Amino acid sequence: MWLVTSGNRFSQSRRPTCGQSKRCSSWPSATPLELPIGTRSAKNGNRTREDRRHGELKRSLLSGLPLIRAAKQPTDSGLEEAQILLNQLEKERPYWAASRTLTGLLRETQRRRDEAIQAYGEAINLGEQRLAVYERLLTLLYTSERFDEAQKLLGRLGDHVSASTSLSSLALLDAARTQQTAAALTIAKRGVAVRPADPFAWLWLASLLESLSRKIRQLARRPSRHCSGPFSWHPVTSACGTPFSPSMGVSRTPRR
Repeated sequence: MWLVTSGNRFSQSRRPTCGQSKRCSSWPSATPLELPIGTRSAKNGNRTREDRRHGELKRSLLSGLPLIRAAKQPTDSGLEEAQILLNQLEKERPYWAASRTLTGLLRETQRRRDEAIQAYGEAINLGEQRLAVYERLLTLLYTSERFDEAQKLLGRLGDHVSASTSLSSLALLDAARTQQTAAALTIAKRGVAVRPADPFAWLWLASLLESLSRKIRQLARRPSRHCSGPFSWHPVTSACGTPFSPSMGVSRTPRR
């Protein structure tokens, strides 16, 4: 399990706090997947050996991204070079979230899905906040049929799901899989409210409403086999197939 647990080597006690990160207030971030790394500045313009090494490692990290993106096959030599860079980063900067994100991209390119999931999860536990990383992780979880973990991660994102077309799509897929019609309708409506210029948001809402309307019409035409009992009517049709009216739900005193 890659989510924060006491047994995870990237546990909650070692995760960066809001006091260590200026981005906590805007979590998660819509920043593109470009592996930003914090910079250091030495007093009076003097750079220490540690400052220089930090800059070298930062450049190594940034140079790994084009190597991965340029790969056409899982066995391309550029991926081996990227792995060497990541090995050094893992040794010297094991708590850089961006290096774990880059590892996830590498494992994804190598088609090592479970390892990619692990790397992305560790990056998030280390403070990774970009929606693009959550999108990649959730897509991998669903394609791997690891639905329980995907549900937990969607729960951690909460309302932020609506800011992403991809995440909204996955949330709707999960609601459909678990037959939660009300939840799906809420997700679709929120998507339209948050992303009014997104045609997919309107398409999903319209499709869901049409599907619900079709089910209601089917129920209205379906005759019932039972015409008596405490549940002899429901909000759409009566038990005998007669269209429902409010008076059907009112008990009446029998005439004498």
